[in-house]
Amino acid sequence: MKNVITLLSCAVALVMTSCTLSNEEKAEKLVKETLKDYLYHPDSYEPRG
Repeated sequence: MKNVITLLSCAVALVMTSCTLSNEEKAEKLVKETLKDYLYHPDSYEPRG
């Protein structure tokens, strides 16, 4: 019974951590939202590489 509870706890922890955004994804989302506020056509924006 203890093993089942431990297994379920680990499964819940994995699901919760896999649903969060990484720092890179958070930054990309913030940049996209900011570009929408400043550009007339944010979809046409191409960053310099």
